[in-house]
Amino acid sequence: MEDYKLVKHAAPRKYSYNDSKTVIHVKSSTPFMSAVKRIDKTFGYYDSKYTKKGKPIPNENKNVGYITVRGMGKTILKVMNLALYFEHEQNRKVEVFTKTLTVLDELKSTNKDKDDVFQKRQVSCVELRIHFTKS
Repeated sequence: MEDYKLVKHAAPRKYSYNDSKTVIHVKSSTPFMSAVKRIDKTFGYYDSKYTKKGKPIPNENKNVGYITVRGMGKTILKVMNLALYFEHEQNRKVEVFTKTLTVLDELKSTNKDKDDVFQKRQVSCVELRIHFTKS
C-alpha cells in the first residue's frame, strides 16, 4: 500500500434541474453565514411577489414546500447548526434525516507497472428539510 496515493472523490449525485434550485450542498469550507444567506436567498426566490398595486404575481413554483440542505462527514456539525438556526431564529419547521452513502476512493499507483485501485467506504450524511411555513 506504500506504492499508492489516496485520492478521495465526492459522492456521485445525479443532476436534476429541479433539484438545483431546492437542494443546497454544504462543504466544510462553506462559512456558516454564507450558507444561511444562500438558504435565505433561495427562500426569497420562492416567496410570493406582488405588483405595485398589491396583487400577487402567479408563481409556477408553488408546489415546492421545502428546501433541502445536505452535508457529509465533518460538515454534519455545520448542517446541524443550520437546523438549529432556522428552527429557533427564524421559527421554521425543520426535519432532520440521516443517511449513509457509499463513496469510491481511488488509490493511484506511484509505480507505473501497477494499476489504479478503487476502494469503497461509507460516509455519514445529514439531510435537512427546511419548510417554507413558519411553525
